[in-house]
Amino acid sequence: MSILVDLENLPTSDNATLVDGTPLGAGSFDLLSCAAVCTVIFGIKRKGTFIPLALGRKRRRASAAQWAALIARDRGCIRCGRAPRHCHAHHIIHWKDGGRTDLSNLALLCSRCHNDLHHGRYTITMDTHTIPVITHTRGPP
Repeated sequence: MSILVDLENLPTSDNATLVDGTPLGAGSFDLLSCAAVCTVIFGIKRKGTFIPLALGRKRRRASAAQWAALIARDRGCIRCGRAPRHCHAHHIIHWKDGGRTDLSNLALLCSRCHNDLHHGRYTITMDTHTIPVITHTRGPP
């Protein structure tokens, strides 16, 4: 079972729905969101359409909504600070290795820093608050 939650209404749980559009009250949402059989999908609602911020393995590239959220969180390249327009959405656990296209697995990197990452000059992990953390390495010889 999947529950769609509009982030703008998260504190009150208003407008939480099942995938088929069935509305849930706040009490039902609280109960169902604690159940192990449920997946809660956070997103934003624009013009009556729910736009998820977690795409899983359905898409490789970040959506426009995810891109906007990455800009708000990362403000640009997480390593050098270059402006978002010069950045890529990088999968921390690589797509080829089963990484998901979710905000918790994406970080903004400019081309140079993205290249340095793939050449082993540093690694990226997420802290407990899903903020990207860089760990520098010595890099390849």
